[in-house]
Formats: sequence, structure tokens, C-alpha cells
Amino acid sequence: MLRSLMDLKGFNIMATDGLLGKAVDCLTDERKWAIKYMVVETGSWFWKRKLLIASSNFDEPKTIEKVIPAALTMKEIRLSPFYEEHPPISLRYKFRLNDRFTWAPYYDEDRPLYEETVPIDHNSVLSDGVNHLRSLVEMTGYEVEANKKSCGVVKSFIIDTKNWMLRYAVVDTGTWYSGKLVLIPTSFIDGVNCTTRSIDLGTRRDIIETAPTYDSNILPATSVGQGRL
Repeated sequence: MLRSLMDLKGFNIMATDGLLGKAVDCLTDERKWAIKYMVVETGSWFWKRKLLIASSNFDEPKTIEKVIPAALTMKEIRLSPFYEEHPPISLRYKFRLNDRFTWAPYYDEDRPLYEETVPIDHNSVLSDGVNHLRSLVEMTGYEVEANKKSCGVVKSFIIDTKNWMLRYAVVDTGTWYSGKLVLIPTSFIDGVNCTTRSIDLGTRRDIIETAPTYDSNILPATSVGQGRL
């Protein structure tokens, strides 16, 4: 099911044996736009800290109850790493996360979620020096550019919670295109620049012009337009 980031923020995260806290952010891997982690702000039971929980642990959110079930116990959650709010999140930070909680590294989808700790050649993975994890809250407000010209501002994101994939950016086109809110498939995003706080659509300004209009009350039943034209 497709849901907006704004709707998911504030949902209660429910462990198998109690309430963990509330969802406040998601981290996505921009190479495949998979939601890898949710940032959860705990309640008073754990000093209201922000923790990183792998999306693999979550079931489909329950809209009426505003709850996201997690297949973890409260004890397991206490072992999870704290979230450092200094995006972008580096791969080195990701490795600290793995070492702390023995989650399988996100770059190897075939390994099980939990397993005995095994040696990992961190240097080989870090050799490109590229950071791919992005905070959705951080990217909200980024300028959208095509042909090196501004064509809107990111207002929110649309997440497919069935498989925890980021499907669309909700873009406010401003005066450039009648002030419409449109849905831009993440497959059309060429890159994210955290320094200039911008998202690049390459040379395709027509993507904005042909994008479907965003209506918070009527989201697409499934993700469409994910392929490149």
C-alpha cells in the first residue's frame, strides 16, 4: 500500500511485547530507493531516544490504529543503535550499526536478518567512498532541478509499505508550473546533492509537466511510471 511520509510520521511502533515509541523518519538507499531503516523515538521507558530499526522487522502499518507492528521484543530494541542526526548517514556509521546489533549489511540482500557475527571486509565496501543512505526528513524541502534549473521543491515522499520501497517524491512546482503538487517516480531521480540541498532530474524537465497530480486523499493503488521513458 502506498502511504505518504507525513502520514507515517507519528505512527506508534509496537513490539511483540509493548509500545516502543513513534516513527519520526526513514532512511533510504538512493541506489535502489529501498527504505532500509526507520528512525523511532522511544517513549519514557528508554529516555525518549531516537533509535534505528531495520525496515525488515516491520509489518504492514495499521491505518485505523495508527500502529506499525515490529517483529522485535523490547529487550532486542534496547540493543539497537542511537540515531545521530547529522545526515547524510555514512557507510562507516552503517557498519557500527551492524556490529552493534548484528543486522545483515543492507548491501547483501541474500543474507538473513540475524545471524552469528562473521568477518566483513569493510574496506572493500568503503573503497568508493560514496554515501547512499538518505534521510527523508532531511530531503524534504530540497530543490528539484532539471537542466540545472529549478522546477520545484520536495514536499513529501510516498512509500510502498508492502515491501518498504520509496516510490515517489511529492514536488511543489511553484510558479514554474501553476503551483501544482505532482508525483515524481524515484526512478527518474539522477542524484541527490546534500551540499546544495537539491535533487537532480537530469535533462528531463518534461517529467514535471507529465507527472500525475498529487492528491493526499487519492493515492495510486499501486506504483506506476517507475520505468524511464
